[in-house]
Amino acid sequence: LGMTRAGINKHIKTLRSWGIDIHTVAGQGYQLDAPMNLLNSERVNRGIQGAPARVIPVIDSTNQYMIQ
Repeated sequence: LGMTRAGINKHIKTLRSWGIDIHTVAGQGYQLDAPMNLLNSERVNRGIQGAPARVIPVIDSTNQYMIQ
């Protein structure tokens, strides 16, 4: 990543201050306590007008999805 351990630790502390549960794994690094849901379709749709947005967790190709 091109970062020192101290630099990474600083970012981990910031994420923890935001309430994100991150655990230290001895000899390996860090891991999330649980998967993160970064997009919430209900919140997105409250902020837009027109056609509703749809959140798809995993998609192979957005272009192929739109063609179908």
